[in-house]
Amino acid sequence: MEDKGCCEGDPCECAPVEKAPKKAKKAKLVDVQVIRTEKETALVEWADRESMLYRAYVPMSEVQSDQVSSDTLDAGIGYGIAFEEVWKPSVTATQVAQELRRRGIWTQEDVFEQPNVVIVALQAAYGLDLGRLQSACKEATK
Repeated sequence: MEDKGCCEGDPCECAPVEKAPKKAKKAKLVDVQVIRTEKETALVEWADRESMLYRAYVPMSEVQSDQVSSDTLDAGIGYGIAFEEVWKPSVTATQVAQELRRRGIWTQEDVFEQPNVVIVALQAAYGLDLGRLQSACKEATK
């Protein structure tokens, strides 16, 4: 818009308004653990707000006092398989309950007094899912 001169130099609706330049957001620093280094690259591990662990390769020059900017982590080369994205468990609570009961686990006391039996029941219930997880990992790395 052009200034029509109706406001005698005072800013108004008819005068162009200059916008202040946007300030660049400073990337947040994230605590990392350096797993290993090779030449100019570091494999780092960090946790998000939900304590989910992640790993990525980043330039060694970006690691400062065991911290890396969130932008650098986002741009890093991911390490490992995103299991939560490639596999969804198919076991149901009913299947777990069935395996628990088959092994004599019926009460809260049973669960706390026989943790090894509970683990065996969980392993039995999730046994089919292990094969599915392995297949999903093979597909994800093709």
